[in-house]
Amino acid sequence: MKIKKIKALGILLSLALMLGLMPGMSFLTAKASEESESFTTNTEQSVYTGSHFTISVDDAGDGDGFFMSSTGSDKAIIAARNGEIITKVELTRGYYSVVAVRATAGTVTYSGNVATVSGVNANSLTLYAEGDHVQIKQVVVYYTDPISVTGVTLNEYSTTLSVGETVSLKATIAPDNATDKTVKWSVSGDSVKLYSDSACTTEVGTGAVSALTVYAKGISGGNSTVTVTTNDQSKTASCSVTVSKEDQTVTAPAAVSGLVYNSSAQTLVTAATVTEGNTSDGSISYSLDGSAWSISLPQGTDAGNYTVYYKVAGNENYNEFVCSAPVSVIIDKADPEAPTGLTATVGQTLANVTLPDGWTWADSSQSVSAAGDNTFKANFDGNDNYNSASNVDVTVTVSAVSVTGVTLNKTSLTLKEGDKATLTATVSPSNAGNRGVSWSVAPEGIVTVVNGVVTTVAPGMATVTVTTDDGGKTATCAVTVNPVINVIVGGGETHKVKKDGALNFTFVIAGHNSDTYPAFEAAGSVVTVSGKNYTKVLTKDTEYKAEDGSLKLTLTKDYLDSLDPGDYTVTVKFEISGSEYEGSSTFTIASSGGTDSPGTGENIMLIASMTTLFILSLSAIAYMALRKRGYFTAKN
Repeated sequence: MKIKKIKALGILLSLALMLGLMPGMSFLTAKASEESESFTTNTEQSVYTGSHFTISVDDAGDGDGFFMSSTGSDKAIIAARNGEIITKVELTRGYYSVVAVRATAGTVTYSGNVATVSGVNANSLTLYAEGDHVQIKQVVVYYTDPISVTGVTLNEYSTTLSVGETVSLKATIAPDNATDKTVKWSVSGDSVKLYSDSACTTEVGTGAVSALTVYAKGISGGNSTVTVTTNDQSKTASCSVTVSKEDQTVTAPAAVSGLVYNSSAQTLVTAATVTEGNTSDGSISYSLDGSAWSISLPQGTDAGNYTVYYKVAGNENYNEFVCSAPVSVIIDKADPEAPTGLTATVGQTLANVTLPDGWTWADSSQSVSAAGDNTFKANFDGNDNYNSASNVDVTVTVSAVSVTGVTLNKTSLTLKEGDKATLTATVSPSNAGNRGVSWSVAPEGIVTVVNGVVTTVAPGMATVTVTTDDGGKTATCAVTVNPVINVIVGGGETHKVKKDGALNFTFVIAGHNSDTYPAFEAAGSVVTVSGKNYTKVLTKDTEYKAEDGSLKLTLTKDYLDSLDPGDYTVTVKFEISGSEYEGSSTFTIASSGGTDSPGTGENIMLIASMTTLFILSLSAIAYMALRKRGYFTAKN
């Protein structure tokens, strides 16, 4: 027995061949998308009756007919090309098996060797095998011409919704028995969306659907147009939908109570809240004048009455909210605080103490005589931010007059060992509150100072400093302490004029002798002799001679003989390593006889007188001689 098994698309290609070759039947076709085995069929057996089309297969052999298998993807597609509507399909089995199929449209019933798919009412029909070897020997396809759509209407032409509200839109196709009653739904604008169920859970797509009723839901405020378009003939109907925005529900801000001026900005109200409406950040704004708005809570600094306006911005669902009753807020005046940091000086009056603006002293003539913190009464006039006040306690810190400087009566002192001197400090100003001073000396060991009394200790140089207790002002005095120079030879000697020789003196530092202190340098010494109405710096080698070591000084005889009788002091000044030293001794000039005799000056006068007499005598002798010779004769 010869059997030809056709794959799933073999039957489809066969149907295409047969339907395409039948005269007068170009409106039917079969579709396939896979390769198939080839076979031959007797197309003469195809019969067109006007209401149906029969495809017969030569059954001379046992294997004739179309085969499909449920184990693969075999299927047969019967389709009309020109819009005809397939109403029914009859399938006659072949030799081997019954017709067992599943159809994509209509209802499958079986009667003997025939399987009938009725109630198709579609342009195409797809068949699948229900067994392993489904053999179809004959196919009869019944069809009708399509009934075209002539129009469509909606139950609403225009409607108004609130956000979240829905309305059902129902399309009516004319005529009622139109073959293709599928439609497409569309919406212009974003204010509504279309759903296939009243719960609005499934949106209607943009493709053709059989649903003629949809539900339009308001999504946001605005205008949209819902349009239904028939799949057949593209007839349309529209409904204008207006989605109105809702008013917002807003809880007003509350005024902050108990505000008192404190010179800082203070928040005036609590935040407004949106119960229903635009709750996005920054939607609420505030204003103190109704024109300048800010999302920040308003603040006030000065005392006074404030009016707070508020509004909430609208959005796609809600209208803008503007308050109809602004909030009133008060910042009360503050009581003034007593001024602080006030200072004065003992002896001043309150008139010398400057108060801040608005303040006055109850008695500006009152004196501030005590140092320390003192309390006085003051009044405040009051202003925009502060209440007036009387007899307010105000503290003034009173200080004594400060020291501005100090001076010493001497800026330098030259003393000898064993000497004392007193330094007097003068503190300025004279009315300074604290005039105390302290004394110090540096380096130590040269002098000591107690309450300004300077006592020498050893030769050298030191600085005495006085420092004020108030302000630490200072003044200094440079002190030089020279060693005591003693004369150990020649003190109190007497020189007789024209009789005695030179006078010798030896000077040494106190506590030493000429053998233990050979430190003087004679070359730098200055020797001065002074007496009554007489002072002279002597010339070395002619009037005095000196030797190094313990200074040995000799006044020459010639110089001593030139002095008038009387008491004299010889002073020697010299330096050792930059320090000045001074020593002195006394001596007496007497006449040679031991009594009063002319001194040097008197001798000069005597000699002058004798010289004058001698000259006069010579002049008389000369005159007489010349007259004798006739030089002096009288004229007649």
